[in-house]
Order: sequence, then structure tokens, then C-alpha cells
Amino acid sequence: MSVDKPKIVAVVGPTASGKSDAAIELCLALDGEAVSMDAMQVYQGMRVGTARLDPSRWRGVPHHALAYVPPDTPYSVAEYARDTLITIDGILSRGKLPVLVGGTGLYLSAVRRPMRFAETAADPKFREELERLDNESLRARLMELDPPTAARLPIGDRRRMVRAVEIAAATGTPMSAWRDSEEDRFDTLVMGIDTPRSVLLERIHRRTRSMLDAGLVGEVGFLLRHGLSPDAQSMQAIGYKETALALAGRWPRDRLQEAIEVRTRQYAKRQMTWFRKVEGIRWLGWEGAAEGMVGIGRERVRRL
Repeated sequence: MSVDKPKIVAVVGPTASGKSDAAIELCLALDGEAVSMDAMQVYQGMRVGTARLDPSRWRGVPHHALAYVPPDTPYSVAEYARDTLITIDGILSRGKLPVLVGGTGLYLSAVRRPMRFAETAADPKFREELERLDNESLRARLMELDPPTAARLPIGDRRRMVRAVEIAAATGTPMSAWRDSEEDRFDTLVMGIDTPRSVLLERIHRRTRSMLDAGLVGEVGFLLRHGLSPDAQSMQAIGYKETALALAGRWPRDRLQEAIEVRTRQYAKRQMTWFRKVEGIRWLGWEGAAEGMVGIGRERVRRL
């Protein structure tokens, strides 16, 4: 790793693979502070369904980028990068190591390199036209302009599909083709947890059951009763959307766990597809991943 740029570490992998616990071990061993890279853990009042670790499990490690956005407020990749870069500067100023952890690959990309497409202005009339399209028509439009992004985004993620169409139409270049010539802002060590499919499916099953037992239905009901629209960006999160549909009588409650698990498995697959395309990730097997990351971190970051 270069000696000229600030050093950061990132822990990535699919949902339910144990990233949070591994990041805490890294922080304890390398004098670090954890920074979330989860697109839904940024929202306030959404702890159960996002599997946000309770502070009692942080083991004294400071955690950042958690529960600081009101759930009725849209939050973009550009805003995340802006806020997180400020957080990273603060961690570095304290002589600590920033340890980013999460499964939102686009967040990691935005922190490492400027993303010019994030600043592309939206055309209100064009957006209104896109918003009138149903999901299938919107997907078809995106498929014409940016097939890789259309394949990556779930059909219910209208906000990102609309944005991807806007970017391709406004710039003439699909979002999936954007590359920035600028070098990384940081000297970044990225480590990933490669979890066997059978293990991951079992962990997803147990975590979904745990969320429901911990009060996911009550959490969603509370948010809706206090005025949060089921169409809000935050309510498109896995588990929240399905639960809102069940509470509205549009989905059978006895199939809620199954619906959440199916969508979680699909998301985990998309995450791994994304991260497999990122160069330079040090992949570690699921068993002993935390210990392996600490060893690599000690060697590469040289903070101990």
C-alpha cells in the first residue's frame, strides 16, 4: 500500500455473512472506528429490519453512519459520500483507522472515487414522464439504455431505475459504463467474506426469523402509524416493504418470512455479482474470516 495516501480498510460481502462482527475485530486489533456502508442502516427508527447492531455489541468500538437520516427523507449516493468523507477525515484526525463495513458496493465506490454521474441534474418533466411508467415499462426503458444496470436493479427499485434512465439519457453514457480517471482518494485495503451458499442461506433464514421475533412487524407498524408513507425510499428496504404489504392486507402474514427470505437471497446474489467485479478484493473463507482479516490488516496497514 502507498505511504502517501490516508489508509482505510473496507469489509464487504453479502448480507448476513458476518461482516459487522469481523469489522469490530479489525477495529479492536488495529485501533479503528467502524463506518457503515449500508444504504438502509442510515435511517432512524429502523433498527430491527436492517439488522443494525445494538451498541451493547459494539465492544467499545465507535460506529458511524448509523441512524442519522429521518426515514421520510430521500438519501442519495452523493450525499452518503459527502457525509462519509467528513466522517473519515475526523477518524484520521484522531489517529484512528477508518474501517468501512457493509454490502452497498456503490457506497464504497463513491467514497473511493468521485462519481460524476451523481451530480447529473434531473429534468423534472422527464422524471414525471418516467414516474408515470409501470415497473415493467420502466425496466424495459432502462434495458434499452443500460442493460447491465437493468439486470442489477430489482424491478421494485423504481427510484434507482428512474435515476439510471435519467443519467443515460442526459449524458449519453449509461451509469454502468462510467469510469473515473482519478485515482483512489485513499490507500484502500478491501477484504471480503466468501460464504458458502448453504451457510449463507441458513444464516439468512435464522436472521429473518430473529427479526420477526424481535418485533419487525411492530417496528413497521409504528413507522406507518406515525405518517411514514409505504412508498418512501426507506420503506423499500427488504423486510419493510413486505411487512407493509402484509399489514395492508395485500400479502398473507403467514408467508411473510418466506417473502423476506426470497428477496434477501436475491439481494445477496446481486451483492456478490457486484463485488466479484471489483478488482483487488482479498477474499477470505467464512470460517476464520475475522482472524484472517486481522492478520492481513496488521501486515498491510502496519498500525501495530
